[in-house]
Order: sequence, then C-alpha cells, then structure tokens
Amino acid sequence: LYPNPTSGYAYLKSEKNVQVIEVYDLTGKLISKGKEINLSAESTGIFLVKVLFVDGTSTTEKIIKK
Repeated sequence: LYPNPTSGYAYLKSEKNVQVIEVYDLTGKLISKGKEINLSAESTGIFLVKVLFVDGTSTTEKIIKK
C-alpha cells in the first residue's frame, strides 16, 4: 500500500487478485468500496483499508491521509 502517508490516491501492490477494496474511518464507517483507494475528499487522519481477495482471504492495512 503506497504512498503512505498519501494526499489522495493510494495504490496496492499484491501477488493475489483483488476482488474489492474497502476503506473505513476509525469509527468503522465505510468510506468507499471498489477497485481504487481515493482519499482526496476526506479530511486528514488515519483510515483502514480492507482488501478482499478472490481466493476468499483478506487483509487490513492502516493508511494515513495528510
């Protein structure tokens, strides 16, 4: 997940095929869901990026919006 911190778009590099990317704020509110990470409309802070892979696994990473 890069760049981190970001000012807008962030990118994900993975060897697995990504099904969907979900971005949450720290209260657990879903900010966005799709194939890209765009935090440019969000205020400065920390967000959680949950990546769901086509094989059924998932991972969650922290990203900082500057």
